[in-house]
Amino acid sequence: MALELTQDTFEKEIIDHKGPAMVDFWAPWCGPCRIMVPIVDKLAETFKGKVKIAKLNASDYGELAMKYGASTIPTFVFFKDGKVVLSKAGTMPEKVLSDLITETLLK
Repeated sequence: MALELTQDTFEKEIIDHKGPAMVDFWAPWCGPCRIMVPIVDKLAETFKGKVKIAKLNASDYGELAMKYGASTIPTFVFFKDGKVVLSKAGTMPEKVLSDLITETLLK
């Protein structure tokens, strides 16, 4: 299960995190976002202990979403040691997202 972030936990969990992380900026009313929920949750288990995978409700925390370029959702933002290294918007198959995580964060 992906870690649920809030405005209060984002900095501690992502920016201060020493290591790789991916944040799914999503919203419960967003159809494409709901399609990605089980994929993101599965990948959180697959990469457990290697990559921190989290999600942030862009409807509740719009200012934070905009700060990280999530003007459309879902948007996946990849971090290394608290710094953005890649941002990808839209739905994608599990394998594509998994490969992005591996290529961007684990190599």
